[in-house]
Amino acid sequence: MATYSQKLAEFVCDLKFKDLPEEILRLARCSTIDSIGVILAGHQTESARIAVDVVRSNGGTPESTIFGYKSKFPAHASAFANAVAAHSTELDDHIAHTRSLNHPGVVTFPAAFAMAEKVGASGEQFMVSVVAGYEINSRLNGAANRGIYDRGFHGTGVCGPFGAAAAAAPLLGLNPEQLANAFGICGSMAAGLSEYHASGAWTKRMHPGWACQGGITAVELARRGYTGPPTILEGNYGLYKAYAGEGNYDLDSLTTNLGRDFEFSFIIYKPFACAGQLHSPLTAAQQLLKEHTIDPSQIEKVTVKTRRELIRRFTLPRENKLHPKTSVDGQFSLLYSLAAFLYFGRAFLEEFGEKGINNPDVLDLAARIDCIEDPEMDKRFPQEEPSEITVQLKDGATYRASVNFAKGSLGNPLTEEELRDKFRILAGNVLSRATVESIIDSVSNLEKLHNIGELTGLITPLQH
Repeated sequence: MATYSQKLAEFVCDLKFKDLPEEILRLARCSTIDSIGVILAGHQTESARIAVDVVRSNGGTPESTIFGYKSKFPAHASAFANAVAAHSTELDDHIAHTRSLNHPGVVTFPAAFAMAEKVGASGEQFMVSVVAGYEINSRLNGAANRGIYDRGFHGTGVCGPFGAAAAAAPLLGLNPEQLANAFGICGSMAAGLSEYHASGAWTKRMHPGWACQGGITAVELARRGYTGPPTILEGNYGLYKAYAGEGNYDLDSLTTNLGRDFEFSFIIYKPFACAGQLHSPLTAAQQLLKEHTIDPSQIEKVTVKTRRELIRRFTLPRENKLHPKTSVDGQFSLLYSLAAFLYFGRAFLEEFGEKGINNPDVLDLAARIDCIEDPEMDKRFPQEEPSEITVQLKDGATYRASVNFAKGSLGNPLTEEELRDKFRILAGNVLSRATVESIIDSVSNLEKLHNIGELTGLITPLQH
């Protein structure tokens, strides 16, 4: 009887462009344009610059593009650098919370772009690669539900190598036996601890980079005959028993309706540069500011009513969450993120940099925020993502807004035009306006590209 990794490998190797519904292709194009913008923006951060410096210092065969740079590097190294950048702004896509806490784009696109450019793949081949990567990475995360995260691991790092391998394998022409071996090897590449929460360290940003490098390396090894355990998922010493713990996973979900129900259907896009679970209260704040003109200096108190888990994870310890030392601290603080949004009217890139986390007025406003647990909201999650905020001004005026779904979620999605506008902002900081529009046009016709290099060749500025 075939093991789970063998079944998943067979699915990936058999997947053809003609098998993909138009809606899945549309979403793949959406994630492509979103991911390019997020990677370009991420490369402006210090964490990504360091990753690029490491890649440059090692050199190697020029195979693939690091977005925003003119020089090419080995595919696995370019994927590493682009994946670190992809996760460095907290603007990358993720799967709906009804499924898991997975970020498939940050491991799929860097691997797919790197390998597609290396082999000269077509747009159609690239899209098959992307769908395969999202499917495998998301199913592996979803099968563990919260088991991986609750034990202190970061699911994107743990399951990411499998997604990167699934994206790379079709482009290199692996057969099911080879890919099953690659998945077995990926089990020994799986890594990522969540201790970054304690200090705001950058290690979370590194997890998808290491996952991409590991997944591509696993595929290259397996293509040459290296073996990996076929029971890497269900075995006594396999991924789920080691990382999720007995009873905290559902192996059957790995293959339920495989090839019929695609995980891309559950992908959501982020308008705010912070943790996805914070998008609900920020959406309530966004709604409130649309309805009322509020001078942040006149705010006396802000009350947030939301889920217990959100409060526990993103407001405690309170002193740490009130005074973020790094952008990561701010991106995982409900108190800071909400204060920044109320003060600046947005929560995008600059608001989580020095402009925000060192602003005494923003920090003072954060200290005026109180949070209340609502058991009814806990019951409604994850089918809904409810939050309510109440703003009381110094003159006694009170304003309130509540939402059932975060902006960007399946219940309140970003439109394609909103996604393109997000891309224009992110890419516009690096590329010319004409080049930005050319990339949008190219992605709109992604499946018609004869060589993915036609697209990656646009993602290079004049400098570097």
